[in-house]
Amino acid sequence: MCWHKLTHSELQACRKLLMLDVTEAAEWIGKVSNRSWQRWESGQHEIPGDVDEEIYACIQRQQNIVSEYTQWQLDNEGEMLKMPYYHTFDQYAACNKGATKLDWRIHQSAVAFVFSEGGEVELT
Repeated sequence: MCWHKLTHSELQACRKLLMLDVTEAAEWIGKVSNRSWQRWESGQHEIPGDVDEEIYACIQRQQNIVSEYTQWQLDNEGEMLKMPYYHTFDQYAACNKGATKLDWRIHQSAVAFVFSEGGEVELT
């Protein structure tokens, strides 16, 4: 990913990659109303620099999780990688004390990506 000032289309793509709906992104990342976020994604208003930075930080966290799972697969070739896929935030929070809903979404995004790549992967 090229780290530059996000366009409105890139902002929307990043939000979707992180499995966030507009309400979640507006609240957890932008700390703004849904309408403000929608204006950024539609190109009506410029995306603030701090939102760019926060989105990129979330993407980096997601990539770090993907890298950890990928490295495990390389180190344990032939073994089944079992990844927890938490259907609810409460399930995630029970296993990850102090986690936020944004942490949960980032984790889910990473797990879905690794699973989609195929190989010896099982969601638990």
